[in-house]
Amino acid sequence: MRMIYRSMVACTLLVTSFDPGLAMALPVQQKRPTLAGASSEDPASAFARKDVARLTLMATQGDAEAQYQLGRMYAKGQGVAQDYPAALRWYRQAADQGHATAQYNLGVAYSNGIGVRSDQTAAAGWFRKAAEQGSAAAQYSLGVMYDGGQGVAKDDVAAAMWFGKAAEQGYVNAQYNLGLIYTNGKGVNQDYTIAAEWFRKAAGQGDGDAQYNLGVLYAEGKGLPNDDAAAAAWYLKASDGGNANAQYNLGIMLLNGKGLTKDYIQAYTWFTLSQARATDATLKSEATKARDFVASKMSRMQIAEAQRRASLWRKK
Repeated sequence: MRMIYRSMVACTLLVTSFDPGLAMALPVQQKRPTLAGASSEDPASAFARKDVARLTLMATQGDAEAQYQLGRMYAKGQGVAQDYPAALRWYRQAADQGHATAQYNLGVAYSNGIGVRSDQTAAAGWFRKAAEQGSAAAQYSLGVMYDGGQGVAKDDVAAAMWFGKAAEQGYVNAQYNLGLIYTNGKGVNQDYTIAAEWFRKAAGQGDGDAQYNLGVLYAEGKGLPNDDAAAAAWYLKASDGGNANAQYNLGIMLLNGKGLTKDYIQAYTWFTLSQARATDATLKSEATKARDFVASKMSRMQIAEAQRRASLWRKK
């Protein structure tokens, strides 16, 4: 049973998409001075009210949080016309004062050329500043850059270190990547037990690939006791989330009665779903063959029932 070795670069949702709203969720603890001519109002409240005038006043008087929030307004086009260059100017002012989320957003912008010419070296520099302040998203993004040699020299040890810092904060993609790193022994000593621990953490947050890989480790007894029932349980979780590899493996277990009671109808159902969702040509072909094989052991009524179940699952 093969594991899913998801590209680490493909995991960079926070690097490859400019999402200031998501970045806002990061904790920012800034002490703001009381501004002359302005109230001590929280800039986030002014942002929520789309009070551009208030934020501009606070930002021009040096309030880093206000500068960040004003940058968000321009980036999202809330209360003002969307203007990425203007957003970056305000982010830069906040970032220069040490605002971690503004630093992170500048890294995203430079990484993707949003409102500025793409510059991976500059992106890595801003991610590093935010990462050193504890931003999990920036730590993860810096790990991705070390893993791929983007803007920094490729360094598997450094990638593992930054993924580890983000993973310890509960950052799910970092937890998944750390599981892969320990599975492959990339930048660390290979250790399936530690890999399983990180996959379990990511799986607990709903990561389908981690759930699937945890199932593989149980099925193969790597880093975990060989336990077909546990493998099937994790495959089922991943399958319910639409993971085509897990759907195929679950079908195989149902076909053979391994870890589960043998059930041709359910096996056919999961093979059908796997075949439909698979993007990998080999998996699609194997799922088709398995579905046709189990069909040869079923009555027409059983096949019709399996097809009905597959149709109902797709509508969920």
